[in-house]
Order: sequence, then structure tokens, then C-alpha cells
Amino acid sequence: MKRIKIIEQLASQAMERGHAVLRRGGREVYRIEVEQDILTMYHYGTPTIRYDMRARVLLHWYGESVSDRDSMNTLLNYLGEHRYIFRYGPVMGFQLQERGATGYESRIISQS
Repeated sequence: MKRIKIIEQLASQAMERGHAVLRRGGREVYRIEVEQDILTMYHYGTPTIRYDMRARVLLHWYGESVSDRDSMNTLLNYLGEHRYIFRYGPVMGFQLQERGATGYESRIISQS
């Protein structure tokens, strides 16, 4: 899994302040917000993950690219959430897989 340090830094800042934003060229690239134990990450303004940190439940996910996959996997790993992994490939598209007893199951969880 590719680890994106800036995502970890943004998540840490959001945990402390309630939000964190990365802008490049005046454009928002990533934003992470924490409100009432719900963490939401945005990529170019689109929510990619909503995660309930208290209940440890993935509420929403959306991705279309390698950068979405890598940022979402980095964020879940940072949160200590190892039940899920996002996969992406030009043939298979964007998928969320759940960890089973023998590794990540090939069962695909529907995108919400």
C-alpha cells in the first residue's frame, strides 16, 4: 500500500482543530473534517470517505482513481482501520474489499 504522508498530517491536524485543508495553486486538493466523531475526507471537493470514529464504521466511500485509492487506504490505515482495503484497476474499476480470516476476501462490497 502506498502511504501518503500529507494525508496523515491532514488527518492529525483535523483531529486537533476539526478541519485541515491542502491547497495547491489556490485550489483545494484535500480537505479533512471531523465533526461529532464523524471524519470526512474530500478530494477536489468530492467526499471520498465518511467514517464514524466512535462506532468504527465506514459510512460512505467513493473513488475513481489511483489517487483516491491511495489516499483512502492511507486514511483508514492512519485511523487503525484494517478491515477494509480499496483496490483500483482499469479493468476492475474501484472496489472495496473486506478482510476475512484468510486475508482480503474477493467479495466486493457495494459502493455507497
